[in-house]
Amino acid sequence: MVRLFAILLLCVSAMSGLMPSAGATPKDIVGRLHAALTSAMDIADVRERLSAQGVEVTLSTPAQFATFLRGEQGRWGKVNRAADIRAK
Repeated sequence: MVRLFAILLLCVSAMSGLMPSAGATPKDIVGRLHAALTSAMDIADVRERLSAQGVEVTLSTPAQFATFLRGEQGRWGKVNRAADIRAK
């Protein structure tokens, strides 16, 4: 008798980002927020404290973050539809 085993690998991570109101926040303000956040992440003590909590800092531009979020919405939207997961 041959037994087949399948291993399902699922990698899920948490992320956070600064998201001002889309369309309602002027681009210069978004740019200033991005610059301030980037500057804060350049401070060694800040990075060390985050790292000690298991946080891996990955910086991106506002456009890159928007692209990332659209990709995540598409990927997890497929999972939700396939599993018929609905918000209550």
